[in-house]
Amino acid sequence: MKKSFLLTFFLLIAAFSFALVSEPYDHYKSLAVKHLGEEVDRIDMPGLPAFQNRDQVILFFSANGVEGLIEGAVVIKEEKIKNVLLMRSREGLDHNALDETHLALYRERKTEFPVVVEAISGATVSSRILVNATNERIRAWRKATGRDKAAEKPTSSENK
Repeated sequence: MKKSFLLTFFLLIAAFSFALVSEPYDHYKSLAVKHLGEEVDRIDMPGLPAFQNRDQVILFFSANGVEGLIEGAVVIKEEKIKNVLLMRSREGLDHNALDETHLALYRERKTEFPVVVEAISGATVSSRILVNATNERIRAWRKATGRDKAAEKPTSSENK
């Protein structure tokens, strides 16, 4: 009994030590690899993580929606939005207010600040929350990577 207790104790200590020195599982990095490919590097910027590979960037965001937390990411390629991904959203009566039809409105928009997307009738507040979250991350990315000074101050010009 004493030997099994000591063995268990040492195994727990070893597991704890390994957990302290090993890199923690990074959920965001695994999502970045899924959408960008194997070779991703973290971008140093405030807020949720952002990653890049040779020619693409993924910026993760989180915002408080009308019906709860909205979590997602903006995928950028060649200074244009390639995709907006939603990982969590319960917006709308059927929890589908920010559906694929709405997300498609972001594609091919230039990442010059601000990105302007029309709100969906019946989901205006949720649409606006998503636009604001997207713009906030794009502005932070442009500022962190020195892309332009316009990203530092919000403007009212339309972007298409």
